[in-house]
Amino acid sequence: MFTVGMRECEEKKVTLHGLTSVGVGAVVHYMYTGELQLSAASLQSVLEAANALLINDVLDMCLDYLLETMSVDSCLTRLHQADCYSLDRLEAAADDFILAHITQVAKLPQFQDLVCDKLCEYLDSDQLGVSNELEAFRVALSWLNHDFTARRQFAGRVMSHIRFPLLSIEELVRHVRTVDFMRRDEECRALVMEATRYQKCPTQQILLQTRRTQVRSANKVLVVVGGSTVEGQADESREVKHV
Repeated sequence: MFTVGMRECEEKKVTLHGLTSVGVGAVVHYMYTGELQLSAASLQSVLEAANALLINDVLDMCLDYLLETMSVDSCLTRLHQADCYSLDRLEAAADDFILAHITQVAKLPQFQDLVCDKLCEYLDSDQLGVSNELEAFRVALSWLNHDFTARRQFAGRVMSHIRFPLLSIEELVRHVRTVDFMRRDEECRALVMEATRYQKCPTQQILLQTRRTQVRSANKVLVVVGGSTVEGQADESREVKHV
């Protein structure tokens, strides 16, 4: 602003719009002393000032603070801050944290404000931190039901990322088919039919593979079944090898 030929470099007085005295004061103090004190109360002001004045060292320290204080309560705020200030590393860290703690994060009021694209990105991930697909279904359902009148148009798209074929017939009947739009919406109904067919025809499952039939896992596994022992005898192995 002051060194690259912009208007401000020739003015005797510059008004910094949208910045607070706390934020600018902290940045100026750092420039003279090399010291920066951050707290939850001052962070936003300092971040805004450092971003506006292009003080990269201060931005880096703010970023470190944001990463170190990531929590269930703050992760969605961190995601918003990453978007506002183009902090790619913070966005990646927030995404990873949200995925790992999705069932807790989904209970926060701010979760309901996620845009559909972001929600679908999470629901599609193999790293989604759910113990079963019923939990993933409930996360999707809570987001849709928050404002169903406006969001019903997204029902098929959102639910297409739930791996219904991994649910048992009993779970499909008790928890999925009882949801009205899962029966009435054409796309959602097709997803339930796909899952039902997959569960009812175990011998055909190898021919019915899609992304929705793949178990979510952050680890790749190699399953070895059968073979021979070192003594040459047949062996029925049930070990799972992580690679």
